[in-house]
Amino acid sequence: MNKRPTVCILLPEHFSSHMGGAEYQASLLLDALCKTDKYDIFYLCHQADENYKPKGYKIRVIGKNSILINSFPFLTARQVYSELKKIRPSIIYQNVGGVQTGVAAYYAKKHGAKFIWHIASDDDLSPQWKSNIKRTIRSAPERLFLNYGIRNSDIIAAQTKYQTDILKKKFGIDCHTIIPIGHPCPEEELEKSNRLSILWVANMKPLKRPEIFVRLAQHFRNRHDVLFTMIGHPGWGKWFEKIISEISNFPNMEYVGELTQDEVNRYLDKSHILVNTSRYEGFSNTFVQAWMRKVPVVSLSVDPDNILVNEHIGFRSGTFEKLCRDTNSLIVDKELREDMGSRSFHYARKNHSLEKMITNATNLFI
Repeated sequence: MNKRPTVCILLPEHFSSHMGGAEYQASLLLDALCKTDKYDIFYLCHQADENYKPKGYKIRVIGKNSILINSFPFLTARQVYSELKKIRPSIIYQNVGGVQTGVAAYYAKKHGAKFIWHIASDDDLSPQWKSNIKRTIRSAPERLFLNYGIRNSDIIAAQTKYQTDILKKKFGIDCHTIIPIGHPCPEEELEKSNRLSILWVANMKPLKRPEIFVRLAQHFRNRHDVLFTMIGHPGWGKWFEKIISEISNFPNMEYVGELTQDEVNRYLDKSHILVNTSRYEGFSNTFVQAWMRKVPVVSLSVDPDNILVNEHIGFRSGTFEKLCRDTNSLIVDKELREDMGSRSFHYARKNHSLEKMITNATNLFI
């Protein structure tokens, strides 16, 4: 009797402890792999909820979630490699570029395993921290691990064509495939709220620039018929406290904290506009979640493969002043808002269905 292949899903965190975009996509892939009943599956990570009970796979936690580990991830390299030797995977799937990418590639090369690397963010390929000297020094070892992993992957999957172009330009490597992120389509269409609702959904951290959304809401402080809602994992320190203080001063704003995917979707069901202020992304899950619910996106900086502009399903503003104008256009022009929303829905159904993503991703394991 042939032994079933052993698969190792390798991410920094398990979705039970942190549900970011990469973790959510990994959870969808994991569910699909478990349903095939073809593999023995392990999920290897640095952090998971100890009370979470996985079904159809095993969780292995390595390292401790500490300030030291978060600041210097390369310190866990030996532990990651040691755990891989215990699991003895024949296939490794790794997402979120970093130390784990290099360790997984080294293990696969030495032990004859297949290594699949899935690009999670544009920053994996083209680092955005060069202007920050302290972060550059701290992240240099991690970048060495990551670059080794990129150059020694058996299969590289991208989210966008833009990522394949960067991969070719910076590493001279051809991407094997593009797998757009997928989401389940809502089973029914719900009515939008009577009060026009504008959402911002992301973790509260400097990369996401939540303070710009606060400025946007302040710009429309006299529009009492519009509600600006922020959703996301809380930040920390005086920077975050200042943002919360500013939000509390405006009756047209609210911060509801971190929510589950289902809860975020329920907000999107009733909302009218999604605003994104991130410096960069891979492919934001919230874009697809919004489009699936006929919600156009106004993005300050991010427009993967120019989809927002080319498909007429939102705006890439570029400046704060244009962000205000674009948002106002969708507030005052219901016909434009509904036309973009309809286009968004049809684009997402065609290009970002869960079924399409799962088929393309699971084919990598064959």
